[in-house]
Parts: sequence; C-alpha cells; structure tokens
Amino acid sequence: MDLLVSASDLRLHVERIVEHSEFQDSPRHRQLLRYLADHAIATGGRSVSPQAIEADVLSRSAGGRGRAATPARVMVDDVRRKLERYSAAAGRGDAIRVSIPPDDCRLEATWHTPAQVVERTPLPPDTPRPVVLVVEFDAEPAVRSLTGPLAAAIGERLGRIGGISVILPVSRQDIAARGMAIEHAPAAWDADAGVHGMLMALPSEQGLDASLGASVRLIGADGAVVWTLWCEEATAAMDSDASVDRMAEKIATFVANGVHASR
Repeated sequence: MDLLVSASDLRLHVERIVEHSEFQDSPRHRQLLRYLADHAIATGGRSVSPQAIEADVLSRSAGGRGRAATPARVMVDDVRRKLERYSAAAGRGDAIRVSIPPDDCRLEATWHTPAQVVERTPLPPDTPRPVVLVVEFDAEPAVRSLTGPLAAAIGERLGRIGGISVILPVSRQDIAARGMAIEHAPAAWDADAGVHGMLMALPSEQGLDASLGASVRLIGADGAVVWTLWCEEATAAMDSDASVDRMAEKIATFVANGVHASR
C-alpha cells in the first residue's frame, strides 16, 4: 500500500466504493473489501492468507457454521474485477485508486491524478475571499438522510463568520456530472477550499452513548487535503437535529480556522 495514502483517506475512499451500485448486490463483497483495507492499514500492505479470509470473513458471514461456501481466492477475484470495473467507469476521476494485484490477496492504494482539465466556473469578481465550497457528505445508509441537513447547517454557520463567502452545498452527483473527483471541485467552482467527509452511525457500547461520527477533510484549491478532523456527537440525550446542529458548529469552526491558517 502506498504510504502516502493515509488510513483515514483509505477508509473514507473504501466507504465511497462500497456504496456504489457495483458492490450493492453482495454484502460479502463489501465486507471483504473493508477487511482487506483494514489489513492493509494494520500491516503496511502485506498479503493476507486465504485461510485467514475464510475464517475471518467468509465463515462469519455465513453464520460461522463450518467451511465457507465460496473459497477465498474466488471471492477475492470477484472483488478485484468489481474494483477494476469501478475504476474504469464511476471511479475514473477519483483521486485514490484501489486495486488487488493478480494472484494475490492484498489491497493496494495509490494517489491517482486523473488526466482531466477542470473547467472553472468563475465567480463574480467582487466576491469576497476566501470562498469555501460545501460538498454534501458521503454517509452510511443509516444516517444518509442527515447529509443534506448537515451540509446546509455547515454552510449556514460558515456564512455567519466574517470574511468568508460560502458556496452552498453541492452534491456528489453534481460533481460526477462534470466527470471529476471531489478533490477537484473547489477549483471547478472557483473556491479557495472545499469541505467534505463521511458521516457514520456509531452504536452504543461499553457504557458509551450512541453517536454520530464524521471524518472531515478540508481540501485546497489544488486538490490537496489541507486539514482533517474527526468529529463526534452523542445522540442518546438529544434528537438527531440537535446532534447535526452541534456537529455543524464544530465543523464550521474547524473549516474557518483552517482556511485562515492556510492563507
């Protein structure tokens, strides 16, 4: 695994891939891809044995009853082909390329610079700078309905901060329609930075309340990740709207501080 791809960036990208239609027909394919990503992060990209995959993934997904119905190498080959199809189509503009080498059981992740020209939509010349583009977050299915309200709340709170202009939430579909990766969106919308992330549902465990978690990235106009943030808000003692509002406040503060620090 390319060491320049951080653990948080790889996990965020893998979650984006498993939500694509290419992986929606098989929970085991999604589980195996996440497993290979975790193993790559933990071992620095080493191979995992087929026996370990059968014990840790395939047998468990079958309820832990005896030997896995599908041999590990067959399942790995299936995931490899799905990754190849994803990279050739929907993921062709992604900044990270994930693959499985032939005849191996390991995940490789590398930064990929797509051959594309970003068409910039210029803002009016009197627009106050800096300008921040808010991109609607990716999300696990359980909290996907909260991505729109969260993006809108982030934009609204950034708009209250003096000296920052905000481009209101842009969806991933809008970005994909331009044939580009999310990392290129700030430049395409003539922004100085963009904020995007992954929203997750964290179940209660060991006396801790259930919560919302968000892995947040501040992206520069050049497509580089400038700052990252992990944000978490408990949901047991308040409704989801209150949790989203509190999370948006933290993210907006993080974005404002990051934008001003990088100028």
